[in-house]
Amino acid sequence: MNLSILRTLWFIYLVLCCLLFHPPLHHALSFNFYNFFNSSLILNGTAVIENGILSLSRNSANNTAGGRAVYSEQLHLYDPITGNSTDFTTQFSFQISTVTEPGQDGLAFFLAPNGSLLPEYASGGCLALFSRCDDFTIPRKELVAVEFDTYSNSWDETDKEHVGININSIKSLIKQDLNQTMKDGARVDAIIRYDSKAINLSVSWSLHDGPFVSLSHRINLTKSLPERVSIGFAAGSAYFFQTHEILSWGFATELSPAVPGSTSSTFSAGLIVGCTVGGIFLVCGIVLVFVFVWRKRSRGKGKESVKNGDFMEQEIEHTGLRRFSYNELVRATNGFAEEGKLGEGGFGVVYKGFLSEFKQFAAVKKVSRPSDQGKKAGRTLLKWEVRYKIALGLASALLYLHEESGQYVVHRDIKSSNIMLDSEFNAKLGDFGLARLMDEEARVKTTALAGTWGYIAPEYASTGKATKGSDVFSFGIVALEIACGKKSTEAKYEGPHVPIAGWVWESYGNERLYEVVDERLCLKFDMKEMECLLIVGLWCAHPDQSLRPSIRQAIQVLHFDAPLPNLPKKMPVANYNEPAAPQASTDLAATISFSSINVGR
Repeated sequence: MNLSILRTLWFIYLVLCCLLFHPPLHHALSFNFYNFFNSSLILNGTAVIENGILSLSRNSANNTAGGRAVYSEQLHLYDPITGNSTDFTTQFSFQISTVTEPGQDGLAFFLAPNGSLLPEYASGGCLALFSRCDDFTIPRKELVAVEFDTYSNSWDETDKEHVGININSIKSLIKQDLNQTMKDGARVDAIIRYDSKAINLSVSWSLHDGPFVSLSHRINLTKSLPERVSIGFAAGSAYFFQTHEILSWGFATELSPAVPGSTSSTFSAGLIVGCTVGGIFLVCGIVLVFVFVWRKRSRGKGKESVKNGDFMEQEIEHTGLRRFSYNELVRATNGFAEEGKLGEGGFGVVYKGFLSEFKQFAAVKKVSRPSDQGKKAGRTLLKWEVRYKIALGLASALLYLHEESGQYVVHRDIKSSNIMLDSEFNAKLGDFGLARLMDEEARVKTTALAGTWGYIAPEYASTGKATKGSDVFSFGIVALEIACGKKSTEAKYEGPHVPIAGWVWESYGNERLYEVVDERLCLKFDMKEMECLLIVGLWCAHPDQSLRPSIRQAIQVLHFDAPLPNLPKKMPVANYNEPAAPQASTDLAATISFSSINVGR
């Protein structure tokens, strides 16, 4: 079948679907600005970008300021035809600094149509949101804001700095007074979420690295705002001048399903006609595509086996393991004899074999061709709650090996691919083929380096001695992978350390730790847990083994039973000096024979 004919048929089908069944499109909006050097912002008034920081207020000749900055693309808040509404989460950091005591007035995150247009006479307490905001006889509409107010105006009904939620007015519908100041130049972290199903707008904030405080209000944004709105920041200051700077900003949307029965009859009729006519072409197209794909797969079977082989080579690269030829394994298993079959799993069949060269029995797995199970196993994006649970589960398994199993065990190959999950996402640590039993004084020294490149502690790579500390290092790398969503060697870092550790430590030293967070989480994570896991990961992956925690100490911090460690801003140099330790005896170096540890004890 000619490929051009298939493309033509597919094009005709798509055209029919577009003509007969044309539901309105809903575009997800997502971005992250860790600085504003190359940001897509529209600035107005006194707003400028200086040294990668968005400054909303600059001191003018008359000592007043009012500035706005909005994202260049509008937010599609809801679809009037389908009834679908948009949930969103925005996270940003800012700082307010007083120039002339006592300092006034504040900044706001807002949603409004044509939000880049700065109203006249909107400086000072109007926060660049409304013109002549103190005249409450003027009707206002179509603006929702969350204000961070540092000055008590006549309409505020409070004499304290406060956070408030405003709808079509400079007066807050609901507000929370603050016990600490926001205008001392310290960083303030804020998260604003809108849940269209619960019709709830909430804001959480943290001052001076303290705990987050929350404020929420039930509001249906579809009743207060048009279908498409601008999103951004506004700030104002007057006689007692202060500056307002946005340090970072992230935004992400999620489509909420429509309420049943809200779809219009026009949409339903289009759906019926479109599905009927388009379905005829679809059936014909499926038959043609099936024939084409079947032929293509038949020609590609040879290439598939080569790809599978390359994948397996990458898995054992840098491990130091002995490779056996296929003929050696055939002889060891007596031709993969059926009577030597030990078991069968998703990857293939396991046989009992005897390696005459080493005079040892071994389990030999004959991998099915093709076996894509391993490559497909980790493709589902895990939510943050599940990720943190996995990190705790892995730490618990390591605690059992190191301290609770009587004679402690060094695993030597802790990595992400050796963590298995059950149906409830409980973590199990597996693949104990490299593990060693030890006593409290012994160290394991190997002639060939075991483990996986990217997870091996620097002192282990240098001396060949495996310890509890080298296992803790590997745990730290896995913890960073869980938080960052990257493999240990994928991070963009050029230096002597494991790439992901060096990359995260650089961001930690620059006080921009959240730059390394997995963007696919779309800001949906607990900030304290994220910070905790990243810092514990760095602590465990410390280049100096004498400064790493025990796995018990790491667990205490992860459970918030102990404070976060105070790490240096710059990643230290590895230190391999340690007191001499006796070598492990032959009987203490016996290989572990079990296959996994269930963490859910």
